[in-house]
Amino acid sequence: MLISVNTLIDGFSWQASVEVNGGISQNPENKPDKTAYSLLLPSSPINVSGAAQEFSGGGISGVIEKRFNTYDSTKIRVNLAHQRRDYMSYDKSDYEVYSASMAVIQGDQDPLGGTLSLMRIRVRERDFMDQIGLKSQKVFTTPFGFDLTTQGYLGRQVHRNHINFSSNTSKTGNLAKVGFSGVTKLGAQLIRASIDFDRKEATDAQYSFHQSKIKLDTNIPVFGLNLLGQASLARKRYDAADMIYADHRRQDNIANLGLEMQLPINNVLPEGYHDLRVSFNGSVTRVYSNIDRFDSTKSEVMLKANYALGGR
Repeated sequence: MLISVNTLIDGFSWQASVEVNGGISQNPENKPDKTAYSLLLPSSPINVSGAAQEFSGGGISGVIEKRFNTYDSTKIRVNLAHQRRDYMSYDKSDYEVYSASMAVIQGDQDPLGGTLSLMRIRVRERDFMDQIGLKSQKVFTTPFGFDLTTQGYLGRQVHRNHINFSSNTSKTGNLAKVGFSGVTKLGAQLIRASIDFDRKEATDAQYSFHQSKIKLDTNIPVFGLNLLGQASLARKRYDAADMIYADHRRQDNIANLGLEMQLPINNVLPEGYHDLRVSFNGSVTRVYSNIDRFDSTKSEVMLKANYALGGR
């Protein structure tokens, strides 16, 4: 986990992070004619077979920030990242994600930022999807004891055509997103709540949708350990009726529960720019659809180690 960029000071600053992980991903309801989601993107799930798959993965990321002078609060932040997941016994679901972003941020108190972001996803060593977008974000400090963040996003997804990704180009389209989130502290707990509204228009209207989502994050101290909890509920409706069940539109209700326990080993390194974190993660995602064949349950357990360092 990267050190908070809000702590960076005037001038040039950098941070880098390396992560390794391993775990098990499974869909206990999987049947021979049913698919499991290995990569749960908001609009581009990768369909794979297999009820339980062990995986290993890793990632590397870096942040470079430049403030031009002490008297000007404007700064530029560049973020580069790569992550990969390899399944032990079912390599058809292997994937990797390349991402880059450049943000211009104005103000140290209640900052306003604009970000250009790029992303490429590769599945089975082949280009699967590219995404480019612009995001605007503004932070407000309220008199009620919490910080409010508003953001808007406009982007485009380009799905690559390949024999392994049938009808993939039909999913190419534009994305729009509006989000609101608030952060407050309740005793020892830091609580963050957010609500997002997403909209996608695809080449084939069958893949167009709009989605609303609420999400809650909090930290829970347990016997000296820091337990992070996350819960979300989303409602996703597709614009076009399903081709088989044409009498009604497909609607999915998506519930997610995740827990992360950080192990207290970061104090084994000397104080300074170094930061080592080891955590144990578990998550369950359940999709309730009005069309039974789209119901699914996905669960994962993962052990993750992250080493970060930064300098000036």
